[in-house]
Amino acid sequence: MVTGQEIGRLARQLYEGGVLIQVSPTDHEQAVAETERLIGSGAETLFEAAFQADDLVVRCDILSKVGGSWDLVEVKSSTKIKDEHVEDIAFQALVLQRAGISVGRLFLCHLDSSQERGEAPVPPSQLFHLEDVTDGARALLPQVEDWAKEFYRIAEGQLEPDVRTNLHCVSPSRCPFYEHCHVQRPEHDIVTLPSIRAKAVTEFREQGYESILDIPEEAKMQPLQRRAWEVVRFDRPHIGKGLAHALSAIQFPAHFIDFEAVAPAIPLFPGTRPYQTLPFQWSDHQLSHPGAEPDHAEFLHTAPGDPRAAFADSLLQRIRSAATVVFYSSYELTTVRGLAASAVPGADELVEILESRGFDLYKLVKDEVYHADFRGSFSIKKVLPALVPELSYDGLEIKDGDTAAVEYLRMHAPGTVDAESKKIAQNLLTYCKLDTLAMVELYRALSELANTRK
Repeated sequence: MVTGQEIGRLARQLYEGGVLIQVSPTDHEQAVAETERLIGSGAETLFEAAFQADDLVVRCDILSKVGGSWDLVEVKSSTKIKDEHVEDIAFQALVLQRAGISVGRLFLCHLDSSQERGEAPVPPSQLFHLEDVTDGARALLPQVEDWAKEFYRIAEGQLEPDVRTNLHCVSPSRCPFYEHCHVQRPEHDIVTLPSIRAKAVTEFREQGYESILDIPEEAKMQPLQRRAWEVVRFDRPHIGKGLAHALSAIQFPAHFIDFEAVAPAIPLFPGTRPYQTLPFQWSDHQLSHPGAEPDHAEFLHTAPGDPRAAFADSLLQRIRSAATVVFYSSYELTTVRGLAASAVPGADELVEILESRGFDLYKLVKDEVYHADFRGSFSIKKVLPALVPELSYDGLEIKDGDTAAVEYLRMHAPGTVDAESKKIAQNLLTYCKLDTLAMVELYRALSELANTRK
């Protein structure tokens, strides 16, 4: 949210002399009145202009008068135009036309990912790209008008909309109605089949299958889905015959590593572009042999400035002598390749180490193991509770990478006091340390499972 607000402020600099309507987003009537007053007084560029037509309301990022009409500019924090962005500005154009505004060209203003920062910040004239979507948006107007009528009917209705749960139901934290809609859903809902798509979920349900247990043996499924079906149907985990052999590839000393990184929309440091990955933290648990007590080391960039050089140098010193470097998914390898592409000192050697001595624990789990409690996911946040239930992220202030990135930026924000910065730093270290300890314990749990198959 903060990023979006900052991008909006920068985009306004593209239009000199504009007037910002500083009215609370919740006070729409006052915003509409102020917009009408400013247009009547001859203002030619407005920011956050508000309009209402019948039961439809909008706030426009940028409205600029050109000749006898008004160009509409919608600012997006993405680097590419999406279909929903065009639908968004089409709706705004619809409301403005109904409100009696002569609408000219329609533009989507988004970040240009090719712009690299120098010593000074990238000027807004280079940071943003204006894309004319007038024709595409105008073609959508009849459809958007129908959608608006339908949405209003739903909002005013007494009955909830008839929309079945599917993959769009992300999580309880993202939707306030999640628990309400899932209260009568079966434990092994169709959506928990690995790699299933929304269309396939709908097709299964149209055949009367709500649970994985409902799916008949002859139904068409991908191999991974078939494996999950068997695990749920026969109530026993899958332990692949190749598990022991795959684990034997881990040589010692083995280093179990995890990174945290931030990808700021607005380039913060010289030589960086919008949304470029900047790793700022690593954790490593080293095992000298399979039964050894893990030796832990960590790095967190707490100094001001670009974290990449110190990150790469400290990591290289730590893992240079590793026989195997274990990570979970390809994220770590992708990250060091990004460092190498930016010519960060030591990054080329890190790439060589991870490519030649790396071991992806995520791939191993996906290839050889499935437990009903994975619920279709191979994320370590799902795998760990199923295979190592004694370890938990519950109680941590930071529980995921997205939060870690936000907190890192907050730690370095000018308004954050020293005591709060230190608290954030400790929370980041605690979270990342648990990630790599979790990998060690997961490795040991997998080794035990492999032994049971012998």
